[in-house]
Amino acid sequence: AKLIEEEFTTAIKANSSPVDSSEKDRFCERQCAKPNTMFDEALESTYQHITSVLQNLCSPCTIPTVEKSMTKIGSGKVLFDGSWKVLFDSFESFTSNLDINMLCDDLLKTITFGEELVNCCDNKICSHSCKVGVHFQNLHMLVDLLLKFSDELLKNFLAMHRSVSLILTYLSPIA
Repeated sequence: AKLIEEEFTTAIKANSSPVDSSEKDRFCERQCAKPNTMFDEALESTYQHITSVLQNLCSPCTIPTVEKSMTKIGSGKVLFDGSWKVLFDSFESFTSNLDINMLCDDLLKTITFGEELVNCCDNKICSHSCKVGVHFQNLHMLVDLLLKFSDELLKNFLAMHRSVSLILTYLSPIA
């Protein structure tokens, strides 16, 4: 504990120099103007992309359903028309509309610009560090939500594949 206290007091003494603190702040603001702008633009792009992905996920018309591969007969009964391809194709188009690769690129840019912004003022903790930290926490929460959804989607897709393979195994002629 004493070692930590000594390091803390040494760091405080190193940061307190005869230069006016308002001059330091103005220099830091000028130095951080470009990284701040770049971070804000990348962050806005990332939030917009996450919003569009979440909207695509929540849109009921984009979610693949079994009903597309079913046909109704005169008595109102529903029969499967044997077209698994419709279901798998709709799933493929659903996942390709999410543009996850673009989201990864946006997140990488945001993280890189956030790192530049935090490091622009000689490792001094400033308002930019707090700003970047808060936005990264929000991004983590949103990306974690997408990850959980993707895990459940994968589980459902694997269960569907398992069911299809079992049905095909039972229906295929024994050679």
